[in-house]
Amino acid sequence: MTSKSKYEKPKNGTTPARPRGGKSAFIYGVFGPDIYQREEFLHRLKKEVLPPGDTINFESYPAAEGLAEVLNAARTLPFGAARKLVLARNLEKLPEDDISALEKYLSNPNPATVLVLEGAKAPGAKLKKLLEQAGELVKAEPLKANEVPDRILELAREAGRSLSREAAQLIAERVGPDLGLASQELEKVFLFTDAKMVQAETVRKTLAGGSSVGVWDLSNAVRDRNLPGAIQSLNRLLASGDPPVMIVGQLAGKIRKLLRTRLLLDKGKTEAEIGKILKITHAYSLQCSCREARAYTQVEIRRGLRDLSSLDLKLKRSGLSPRLLLEMFLVGFVSGKSVRK
Repeated sequence: MTSKSKYEKPKNGTTPARPRGGKSAFIYGVFGPDIYQREEFLHRLKKEVLPPGDTINFESYPAAEGLAEVLNAARTLPFGAARKLVLARNLEKLPEDDISALEKYLSNPNPATVLVLEGAKAPGAKLKKLLEQAGELVKAEPLKANEVPDRILELAREAGRSLSREAAQLIAERVGPDLGLASQELEKVFLFTDAKMVQAETVRKTLAGGSSVGVWDLSNAVRDRNLPGAIQSLNRLLASGDPPVMIVGQLAGKIRKLLRTRLLLDKGKTEAEIGKILKITHAYSLQCSCREARAYTQVEIRRGLRDLSSLDLKLKRSGLSPRLLLEMFLVGFVSGKSVRK
């Protein structure tokens, strides 16, 4: 959790998280403009409330559609587990007519349900007081400028990498208090270099413009199976002077990561188990890795790696156009139709 949260983990997974004061929290209000912090809190709470792989006992509803389904789910007992987690999103859009029903539930919550009320804006004074009495309020406020570098260093550690203090400061100056943007910039830097300790000079080169943006865009296009986007990103990289062999190396690293994740998914591993095995501790990175791997079959990924190996040799030994060879690879891999004979 962030330094602004009062959230504490449950012990041995047997009780809901405990706020200050020692009272079990069956109700959480998570409010503030920083969507990254809200999502990070929800991700960790979900892991701590529910057993690994339990999707049955998690229900999410938009508050704008009213509270009837939310409160019905909250009052229903969990299936095959000690607790369930019910989420009402964007509470600021809750119809006014439903506020009294919510207040009634908060006065007598179901102890088998952890109810989370989430939104960009804090609730009114009366509802806020009830939330504080019933459970816990978590603020998702933008960090202060002097707090951002430390949080970026923490994000890097969660991803299994390290940054120098100066490197973290450079990223902080670029993104301000937006942790979502900070996470994206870190992904760009880590895609650009395999170094365990990333120094400030690498960050300057990576985030200065063209090359890093092109690599990031190419990676995203491959992830989304967006062939036109992949070709456009490749052309930008080549136009900016990136060596074709380096592009192949970056693609190979991306596809090897896809294969490791896809193998674990095919073995029936949960996202939590995959994160532990691959040492991906950051929630956002883990979600992205699993989502990307699900876009390709294991056969497609293995074939892509073989095609890349062949492509690497052709770049070094043949006189064929590097642009043509790279485009042929992307057409085969991203579209799922290998051009190999």
